[in-house]
Amino acid sequence: MQVNRHLRRVACESVTLLDLRGFKRITSNDMDRLVRNFRNLSEIDLNYCHQIGNSHIAKFVPLAHSLKKLRLRGTAVTDRGVERSVAKLVNLEELDLSKTTQDQSTRISDSSVNVIAASCPMLRSLLLGWCVRISDHSIRNLSALLRLEEVDLSFSKLTTDVCSSLASLNLKRLDISATTIDCTGVKLLSQPTISFAGITKKIDCELQVLKLRHAENVKKAGLRHLALHAKKLQLLDISYCGNIDLDLSDVNASINYLNEHGAKVLTEENDELR
Repeated sequence: MQVNRHLRRVACESVTLLDLRGFKRITSNDMDRLVRNFRNLSEIDLNYCHQIGNSHIAKFVPLAHSLKKLRLRGTAVTDRGVERSVAKLVNLEELDLSKTTQDQSTRISDSSVNVIAASCPMLRSLLLGWCVRISDHSIRNLSALLRLEEVDLSFSKLTTDVCSSLASLNLKRLDISATTIDCTGVKLLSQPTISFAGITKKIDCELQVLKLRHAENVKKAGLRHLALHAKKLQLLDISYCGNIDLDLSDVNASINYLNEHGAKVLTEENDELR
């Protein structure tokens, strides 16, 4: 009997991934038992578990020593949950809070971004797509996250004014689909700068993936800037950008140039590549 208990304990301690994507009935007590049994979880995926809310993620705080990846896309987590629980998960490297399903008065907002920027210094990936209450005000604080490589801010309230702050992060993967960012913003992203001791210096653009789907204010000038300066680009999504006319010769020249230099360009015409 002792041997069996020992083996069960060893088995539980060896589990590092908990994948419950799409589960429809998970109670707070269920989560409590899971965390007690699996004490070394490094990755939890609860995407599209719509009933998961603040009381559920409060159970994750004892896992702060080991938890590195937390996926909460399409859950009911709110600002309060981020402030009270996520802020204590200081070793997180990946966090997905996209498409939170609460009403607009309580879903993820600038408040959550500020808390995350101040509390999660190890973050490499932050996904906040469809969090429509996020605006320029909080994004400037992401500069505190020195390891950040990927950000999804699609369908948020971002404007071109925040692009200098985004550019200073020198991200590898960025999704700003369906925002009001325009060609000036794209130029800033493709030609990032850093400032030190009052001196501003241009640095290489590290962008490998840039998604501009449904970015209505981006035009051919923005595409040209990317072709000239985003030398490491591997994927560019400009599908359904209504002001980029794919029939224009200079637009096709930019797309061809990007293709020749190793970047796949997605448009509404090759949508089947997704």
